Amino acid sequence: MKRVWNGAAVVSMFLLTTAGAFAEADAPMKPKDVIATVNGRSICVSDAQAMLLQDPSLVTPVLDRLIDDSLIDQEAKRRYMTATTDEIEGRKEQLASLNGLSDLHGILRRHHETMADLERDIRVWIETVKLLTTDAKPTKMAQIRHILIRVTPSGNNAAKPNTSHTEAEALALGQSILTKIKNGEKFEDLAKKYSEDRTTRESGGDLGVVYEGGSFEPEIAAAALALTKPGEVAADPVKSADGYHCIQLIGDGERHAKSQNALYANTMVVIRARHLTDDQTQALVKGLRNQAKIVNHYTGK
Repeated sequence: MKRVWNGAAVVSMFLLTTAGAFAEADAPMKPKDVIATVNGRSICVSDAQAMLLQDPSLVTPVLDRLIDDSLIDQEAKRRYMTATTDEIEGRKEQLASLNGLSDLHGILRRHHETMADLERDIRVWIETVKLLTTDAKPTKMAQIRHILIRVTPSGNNAAKPNTSHTEAEALALGQSILTKIKNGEKFEDLAKKYSEDRTTRESGGDLGVVYEGGSFEPEIAAAALALTKPGEVAADPVKSADGYHCIQLIGDGERHAKSQNALYANTMVVIRARHLTDDQTQALVKGLRNQAKIVNHYTGK
C-alpha cells in the first residue's frame, strides 16, 4: 500500500484507508486470533471484523501494512526513538483544529475507527519520521501573535471586505497600535479590536508556531525569529503581501509554557517530515523486512 508521509494530511490519509483496523499486542494470544507474527510480536485479526464487512478483499494489503507498522514500531523501540505522548497529542490537536473535533470523531465513526486506532497511525508516522531523520539539525521555532492591517490591492479602487486601507493608512494604523502596546495596552485585546485576520482575531492573534522554510511568508518568519524574549514585540510593523503585521513573541522552542509542549513537539516532527519521500519509507521497510522473522498465517508464508 502506497503511503504519503509528509505533512498534516498523512493521518487523514490513514483514515481513508484501513490502517489500524487490526490490533497489535506483545502478549501471547490464542492461535486462532493471530493472523501474523513479526519477530515474535502477534497481530490479531479480531478487531478487523467491521472493516472486513465493508471490503473483505482488503485483508492482504492491510495485513502487509500492519506488518510494516509493527516493524517500524519495533525498530523505533530498539533505537529509543518511540513517539512521545506530547508528539502524539500535538498531532491529534492539529488534526482537530483542521477538521473540528466533532468532525474528527465523525470521520473515525464513519470508517469504523476509534481514537486508539488514530493514535496508532500517528505513532507509526512519527516513528517513521524519526527513523529517517536521525541527522536532522535543530530548527528555531517561535510561537507568535499578530495583528494584521490589510492593504487594498494595488489598482483596486473598490476596496474588498477587510482590505479597506491604503498602504500609508495601514502602516500608520500599525504604528499607532504599537504605540498603544508600549503604553501598556494588552496585545491580545488590541488584536481582538483591530486585527483584520478573522481566523486569529478572537484568539488574541495567536498565529501558531513559525519556522524558517515553513508556510509563513519569509518576512513574518524572519521578524518572529529575531525576537528573543517572550512578550517582546517587533519594533515596526512587518510588511507582507496581505498588509502590515504587528508581531509579538509568545514563546519559542526552549522557552514556552508546559501547556505548549505538544504544540512544539508536533511542529518539530512536521519540520523533520517536510522532505521525506515514499521511496525513503519503502527502503526503510524493505530493509526491516529483510532482517525480520515474519510468519503470515493468512497467506501461509
